[in-house]
Amino acid sequence: MLPCYAHALNRIIERFRATIAAIFSGHRHLDLFQVYYRPLSPNNASTMRSSRMIHNTSREAVAINYITPSLTSERGRPAFRIYDVDPATWAVVDYTVYVADYEPWRPGLPPHGAAKLTWKKYYSAREAYGTRTEEDGLSPAFWDELTVRMAGNETLFEEWWARRTRGSWVTPCRGVCRRREICYMRGGPDEGEGEGWEGCPGSVLTTRGRHGHGVAWMGRWMME
Repeated sequence: MLPCYAHALNRIIERFRATIAAIFSGHRHLDLFQVYYRPLSPNNASTMRSSRMIHNTSREAVAINYITPSLTSERGRPAFRIYDVDPATWAVVDYTVYVADYEPWRPGLPPHGAAKLTWKKYYSAREAYGTRTEEDGLSPAFWDELTVRMAGNETLFEEWWARRTRGSWVTPCRGVCRRREICYMRGGPDEGEGEGWEGCPGSVLTTRGRHGHGVAWMGRWMME
């Protein structure tokens, strides 16, 4: 998304945050999520850009965008989600992803619905990522905290990375790749744009880290 449109969307989401229970989208063919944060004031944004200091800004997460996987097999096994919603608040309390028994990389399988697919449960968000209590839902703050946990827990990130394509074509994602993906989760630039460590809400990279040996990111040290 172009920066000017992304900025306008963030302002709309911030303004109507009390009305927006969640955002639901697709198009990516991947199993993703993206957190939206309270916009920085112009003065704070200017200070952060000029100082190039590493710190966790603790910006408030105000909305969550659930990006559902695809029924097509372009970027992983066919899949769909079922959301559990609190009827009183309309908040999403869990979702479950189901995948087909179709493996895109295996030759000789019937294409275009020539045979009936069998669907099975792949994972649920609460089971995979946990919540503090049974009453806790999948709030924007929950997903924001999950990105911080992924930054410090490589195993947790790799589990999410495999679910991204429903276990298909899982290639290594470390270093710059890992930071770029978590940046995208935190409302940063789209995947593949730049090196993925500038412009991430809640984090700013030092100039030394930009070219050097270690990167202090989201308040944690991550080695190249």
